[in-house]
Amino acid sequence: MRMDLPQDRFAARHLAILLVEDNPQALRALTRLLELQGHRVTGAGGVLAALHAAECATFDLVISDLQLPDGDGVGLMQSLVARRPVKGIAVTGYGLPEDIHWARQAGFQKYLVKPVDLRVLLAAIEELTADEC
Repeated sequence: MRMDLPQDRFAARHLAILLVEDNPQALRALTRLLELQGHRVTGAGGVLAALHAAECATFDLVISDLQLPDGDGVGLMQSLVARRPVKGIAVTGYGLPEDIHWARQAGFQKYLVKPVDLRVLLAAIEELTADEC
């Protein structure tokens, strides 16, 4: 299967991304798609795995589901931001205004509702990291 990805626009910036998603198939697929864009992706299936990864590495960006088996992405983001500033994109099935407000208060700059189009995600990454080279 061939996927035409907008590589020319997004390939200039290679980021270290912490990707937190409890669905193993979604985690694998999204990891692969982001790696095809040149990013270094560390996947985590939950809060504890993500916190462990953050102890071992530094990330330019966190992309996290909000509903996780061992906690929530909001608490995770609060913990990560308390350690050091990091940009974040929440990716979730919940899109109510209070959900968005809750996530933004925790430190997520972007909020995307599933299912997320890859081009929308890449545009959000580009917008958040445009000032980093």
